[in-house]
Amino acid sequence: MIRSKGSCIVLLTIFILFVSFLFSSVSYSQKRTTIDSLLKLLDKTKDSSKVVILRQLSWEYRSIDTSKAISFGKAALVEAIKLNLKYEQTDIMGRLGVYKRNQGNYSKAMDYYFKSLEIAQKNNFLKLEALEYNNIGDIYNRLGIYDQALDYVRKALNISTKLNDKYNLSYIYHMFGLIYMNNSSTDSALISFRKSLHYQNELKLQTGIASSYQYIGMIHFKKASYDSSHIYYNRALEIFNLMNDRVGIANIYKCIGEYYNQKGNYKCALEYFTKSMQLIKLFGGIPQVNKDAAEGLKHTYTKLGNFERALYYQDFATKIKDSISNNIYTQKITRLTENFKFDIKAKEHEIIQKQKEEILNERIRYQRTQLNFFIIVFVLMIVLVGIIIFFYRDKNLAYKALNLKKDEIVELNNGLIIANIEIKVQKEEIENQRDILQKQSDNLTQLNFTKDKLFSIIAHDLRVPFNSIIGFSDYIKENFHLLSLEEIKEMNGLINQTGITTLRILENLLNWAKTQINQVTIYKESVNISAIINEIIKDFYPQANNKKIKLIYETTSTLNVYVDRNMVSTILRNLISNSIKYTKLGGEIFIMASQKDDHVEISIQDNGVGMSTEIKTKLFTSNVNPSTIGTLNEKGTGLGLAICNEFVKKLDGKIWVESEVDKGSTFKFTLPLGL
Repeated sequence: MIRSKGSCIVLLTIFILFVSFLFSSVSYSQKRTTIDSLLKLLDKTKDSSKVVILRQLSWEYRSIDTSKAISFGKAALVEAIKLNLKYEQTDIMGRLGVYKRNQGNYSKAMDYYFKSLEIAQKNNFLKLEALEYNNIGDIYNRLGIYDQALDYVRKALNISTKLNDKYNLSYIYHMFGLIYMNNSSTDSALISFRKSLHYQNELKLQTGIASSYQYIGMIHFKKASYDSSHIYYNRALEIFNLMNDRVGIANIYKCIGEYYNQKGNYKCALEYFTKSMQLIKLFGGIPQVNKDAAEGLKHTYTKLGNFERALYYQDFATKIKDSISNNIYTQKITRLTENFKFDIKAKEHEIIQKQKEEILNERIRYQRTQLNFFIIVFVLMIVLVGIIIFFYRDKNLAYKALNLKKDEIVELNNGLIIANIEIKVQKEEIENQRDILQKQSDNLTQLNFTKDKLFSIIAHDLRVPFNSIIGFSDYIKENFHLLSLEEIKEMNGLINQTGITTLRILENLLNWAKTQINQVTIYKESVNISAIINEIIKDFYPQANNKKIKLIYETTSTLNVYVDRNMVSTILRNLISNSIKYTKLGGEIFIMASQKDDHVEISIQDNGVGMSTEIKTKLFTSNVNPSTIGTLNEKGTGLGLAICNEFVKKLDGKIWVESEVDKGSTFKFTLPLGL
């Protein structure tokens, strides 16, 4: 009996999937055999079976050669679109998103994910819909936008729980673990990774099991349970080696290197970090792992006394870190900007639709007017006939007919009144939509201003101190044997002071940027304000001592405030730094805290240069003001007071300044009273 062509294709597809599944958990030689078998089948098949083979080839190459994985994936997508295979299109676009994510191209990955999600929703592919929600959550997690990441992963969890889809649930709980780990919720992360491991063991998903072992080990490492972390790392490494998963192996080598650094076994640490970086180089580069391995080597060479190699890997890690940070920041801005554009286009479409409806309503009103005219003429004719009938026939019947027509006219008039009311409501809705669009446009303008300001500060204010640090360090390096110990000590002090100043500029830059895009997370608690002030005074002692300035703290009692500790520390650091900057040599700075009703008032008083009334009125605006030069030519970015103003508002307090030229300044702010 000869089988039909359709039956053969179905059987071939099932056979391919079976072979792929069979070989997915064996050694590299078997994986290579799987790829070779698929390549041989590729030329002998067509239509839907060819799509399946191309898609599987793409997936097999994902941890071996990313460029080939993407090439086969795109070829599979082209064939699926030709054959109008919606399910395959959805699945392949999701896989392409994974490859782009592994390359660090989050914007392109997100584009693939959303296109896949759109097709899945239109065709009710619930499993793929949940998978794409989880993938989108992964991108937001990598960008550090944890609230949105959790929102998308929870959507995936709801769908997969209803379907009892254990495969998707294993990866969803793994994603919860990553988000909680990145957000410093280690206990929640450990629970999520163990749930993921439970499903992966049940389904025998070897790659997933190895990944769960790795991240459980990382959580133990964060909790200082180093020996436990080493056990889990070795379990993961055993599976990754069997799978010849180069990405996984490179990750584990890096983790084991960190373990040996912590244990003081720097020879073993050097071996594992080096193997990690060699694997990464062969694979084509994994920026985050490359950066972590380089930082580990810097620490190892420092401990081994090889400072030249340590400096080399520090520079190498810094370049990768800057590249990753710039890429993530750019993609955050791109993502937010694209969201605004999408919303604005949607609103514009909505307004155009409303306008079309209004034109249609105008035509309906015109037709109703004509209809009313004919009705009136008709009614008049009926009335005339009624009068005639009244004189010649039964008066009672004519009267009833007239009343009936009158009721119909009243009903028509009521309909017109209702139509007019609906038109007014629609007009108000259009005006409201225009107001919303204007507000969104203003937000986008503010976002662009923030981006321009950040790039301006990075280009000008950060370049100078970095050039100073590099210049001093190069000078010491080239003239080390010619310099005296005192000269080296003096230059080292200058490098240290420049580094501290640069770090504060960076902290202010990041804090201000977060306030502008509403990415500041507040964790309020009851804390002792004296403890925070004393800690900050201790940090500023070297800077104040350099100008012979006394830092004096006065308080009448122990006071607790209900605030975010980090935000209060940032406010105090900026205000005390400003006072030191504008106070002359030998001056004094008084810091005071006292209770005022249901809040605590904190003041920083100096006897510095003071300021004019014109300057005072511009200090606490939403925009950043140009910074002025300090008494020893100290420079700043103008971000400090803008950040103080934003943070005090978020903590439900007030901030103001009292100052006169040449008589000093007193900055005051309030905070809610704690328990």
